[in-house]
Amino acid sequence: MFKFVRPAFLLMFLLGVASIATFDTILFYQASNCSYQKQGDRTAGPNDKNPPLAQKPDDGGHEQKQKAVSEPFACSIAGLPAAIRQFMNHNEGFFVGGFTFMLVFVTAWLVSATLKLWKAGEDQRRSSEMIAERQRRSSERIANRQLLSMRNANQATYAGVKAAQASADAAMLSARAAIALELPIIRIALHGFSFGSSQRPTDRQYEWCVLNALRFSNLGRTKAFPIQIRCGWTVGERLPDEPIYTFTKQFRIGLIFDPDPKITPQLHVNEFVCEQPVGFHKSIRDDNQRLWFYCSLSYLDFMQNRHEAGFCWRRYEAAGTGDFIEDDKASYNRKT
Repeated sequence: MFKFVRPAFLLMFLLGVASIATFDTILFYQASNCSYQKQGDRTAGPNDKNPPLAQKPDDGGHEQKQKAVSEPFACSIAGLPAAIRQFMNHNEGFFVGGFTFMLVFVTAWLVSATLKLWKAGEDQRRSSEMIAERQRRSSERIANRQLLSMRNANQATYAGVKAAQASADAAMLSARAAIALELPIIRIALHGFSFGSSQRPTDRQYEWCVLNALRFSNLGRTKAFPIQIRCGWTVGERLPDEPIYTFTKQFRIGLIFDPDPKITPQLHVNEFVCEQPVGFHKSIRDDNQRLWFYCSLSYLDFMQNRHEAGFCWRRYEAAGTGDFIEDDKASYNRKT
């Protein structure tokens, strides 16, 4: 039952009981001494300075009581302060002990309250730490979930971007394929090749070969607008890795390669002569050396995009005949 009573209420109750007991004791002390003084006053009388001899044996006890009550006080409320002082003077040890006991009790109560406050503070600290730890773990879980969501979103975005890029590439390839179907397809035929020998007035004799003209045909669906052609000769055992063009000629302005295989405009290139030492023709015929002719055509398509088309041929010679055959070396047949 008492375990549910708060310590403060219990302390107030005990202090109230002690206060009432102390006050009741003081009132009893006042009433007892006040009655004694009145009785002494009636016995002695106001003018009796020499009491009778029969009363002398009692004078010792009366003087002791008069000595015990050194300060007279009234029996009314006005005499209560004097009674309290007299009571405290004559019971000094009781009050010192009582107040000491009360001080010990209050100190013990303060220590208990302080310990409870410390325990409450520790409990609150532990509770705060637990709450903070739970909040930290919750924040970490939320952050991890958000990070995972962001990663998933990034992966989804990346996958979407890749899919979009793939779709764009496919669309571009389709567009290029569609455009490629409409682009010009140029073919070149060599016309009027011949060998010969000459002698300069101030030099020894030399041999040469020359190509008279190049004939062009457009096998595509749209027109081509030629710009220029670059040409080169190579004599030796093999072709260089990359073509070396030593002759360039421009097409006349306004020339068009119409998409008709029957129309074969031509360009004369007979000024491009390949000069070689004497015995050059025989070495080609005996297959000791090889002769290549190659060229690169620059033109515009119907969308005014520039293109390059490379071609390469190798000459073979036999007894009384000869011709050019195509050489498929990639760097010499590059198309853009």
